[in-house]
Amino acid sequence: MSIIDSPEAIRCPSCNELIANKILACNKCGYQLIGGTPARLRVIAQRTLIPVTAHLHYLVDTTGSTAVRSGNITTFTQSSEKIVGSKAAKLLTSVYSCGDLEPGGGEAPKPTVALAEGVSPAQSEAVLKSLIYEGGGDAEETHLDSIEAVLNWIPPGERVERHSLIAFFTDASKPMRSGMTPQELGARARAQGVFPVLVCQPCPLLESFREASGGLMYPITRDPSDDEITEVASKVAASVLASLTAGRKTIPSATN
Repeated sequence: MSIIDSPEAIRCPSCNELIANKILACNKCGYQLIGGTPARLRVIAQRTLIPVTAHLHYLVDTTGSTAVRSGNITTFTQSSEKIVGSKAAKLLTSVYSCGDLEPGGGEAPKPTVALAEGVSPAQSEAVLKSLIYEGGGDAEETHLDSIEAVLNWIPPGERVERHSLIAFFTDASKPMRSGMTPQELGARARAQGVFPVLVCQPCPLLESFREASGGLMYPITRDPSDDEITEVASKVAASVLASLTAGRKTIPSATN
């Protein structure tokens, strides 16, 4: 008899997952179930946090054509951080800006810059609000090079964290200047334990990276409303939470 058919099955009070009665914790979200009598008659539930540090790395394309701008990007981060922060034992954030390393049209290159690393959500929000979106001399940007730069900044150390790279990109990307393929970069992110989530309009190079990395892509319109931003943020947060509880391989991090 399956769990679904069993009269001993109950719904988790936290995530609504169907689980067997008399287990100690939900195998999906970690919600602890405490009680000696049948759960259908009496369930004493105690919410527990996922015992990991969730580290959200925000990578933002600050060229002029980026859809998610300073006004609604904080709507996104506040929504997603509220959900992830309510479940993870600790929440850290980092912010990186990027543009095009080969812009053309006489514009200066915009390298990837680490603006804040391992800070509180409030600190990263202030940084995100200060971003200036301008430039972008051609239609395509060096997004994959920016992802590689962020992967290089996630350091080894003594503490274990779960790293999620949440990237806000335009809908066109260039091949990497090094010649590394999107598949190779995706394999590196997967091996490093970084969970990529791309918030952008789909393009072939980014989709190839996403597939190889085991990450996700959430399409967004060119001029998203706050409602659209909030909806996508909720989906991203749910995906990040799933990665925290799925036993995804992680690397140690020196961030306290």
